[in-house]
Amino acid sequence: MHPSHSLRLLACCVGLAGLVACSSAPVGPARAADVVSHVERIETASETAKDRVQVAMDRLKAMLAIEQRVEAMPAYEEFVAAIDASEQTASEFRAGIDAMREAAAPLFEQWTADLEVFTNPGMRRLSQDRLMRTRERFDAIGADADPAQSAYDEFNRGLRDHALFFYHDWNRASVSAIEQETNALVKHAAKLQTRLEGCRVAARAYVDSSALSSPPPSPAPAASATRPSASTADGGAGAPAKQ
Repeated sequence: MHPSHSLRLLACCVGLAGLVACSSAPVGPARAADVVSHVERIETASETAKDRVQVAMDRLKAMLAIEQRVEAMPAYEEFVAAIDASEQTASEFRAGIDAMREAAAPLFEQWTADLEVFTNPGMRRLSQDRLMRTRERFDAIGADADPAQSAYDEFNRGLRDHALFFYHDWNRASVSAIEQETNALVKHAAKLQTRLEGCRVAARAYVDSSALSSPPPSPAPAASATRPSASTADGGAGAPAKQ
């Protein structure tokens, strides 16, 4: 085949691939609906994260009430498993926020560009006003989600520190020794749940205003009170941190 023919064939294939890629992306009302779907996932993720935080704190409190525990090892393993679940949820929450922003960027860019296409000045102003309000509601989600994510990561680090501290030294004296750090983590958990609730409320406000129809979302599955034991580093209790 002549080289020029090969180049034309290659260019054609690249062009077709581009058309296929473009056609797979949602456009028009489907694009707006896709953003709403991502925001709904953040609403659910925020609720799930609150549950994970509560379960982890319940497991920590069980660790602290050492005089009330007959079987120590299950309590430690359940605590480590709750930390694992909390860290996984934090990772999913972060990924959901990134995906939501990625989905929303082309929507707002195209909406802004299309304002210039209007021939009716009144409709242009109305659309521009709705764009501004929609963008404000969307930005409000991130304004709550970003500090919530940072606080969640800090909370999980605090849990891991407690697990590591108790890994080799778990008794009444060690519990008393870190009482100040534990109390600080309890307060941090309460503030974190407030931030996550703010994120959930902001997401719900966006959905209520932007969805074609917005029935109440299905309740997020509550974090199970019983967790599978974490993997072991030495055949015994769960390791305090992932290796």
